[in-house]
Amino acid sequence: MSKLKPMTNSKVTIRDVYDLISEFRDEIREDYVTKVEFNPVRAIAYGFVALLMTTVLGAIIAQVVRAVQ
Repeated sequence: MSKLKPMTNSKVTIRDVYDLISEFRDEIREDYVTKVEFNPVRAIAYGFVALLMTTVLGAIIAQVVRAVQ
């Protein structure tokens, strides 16, 4: 992923640091999604988890009700 150039000397200049930060920012823009893009995915995932938890809780309640009768 990273396009780092090998350093030929051991001195790191401010320009080198600036270039690395610029490359890092470009990679972040290209590879990661924004919060706005992630919200629909999060809503779907939370919906599935809520449905699953409701199903499990309903099954537990049904077992308790059957055991009491």
